[in-house]
Amino acid sequence: MLLEETTEVKASPRDVFRFFETMEANYLRWHPDHIAFRWIDGAGLNVGSKARFEEEIGGKTQRKRSGSPE
Repeated sequence: MLLEETTEVKASPRDVFRFFETMEANYLRWHPDHIAFRWIDGAGLNVGSKARFEEEIGGKTQRKRSGSPE
């Protein structure tokens, strides 16, 4: 069985990239389970940029770092 999810974004590619470039300003409004986001190395969509973020999943707070398999 193969499950597939598709999301249609009614925005220009420029607006989508701007959304991710300015993630610190958008993270909390993106989803109600999001708690915190901050760049820890670099910023935006630059190669090598890293971020830490927290969100609530299944009633538990998850703390993650981009580029980390945890």
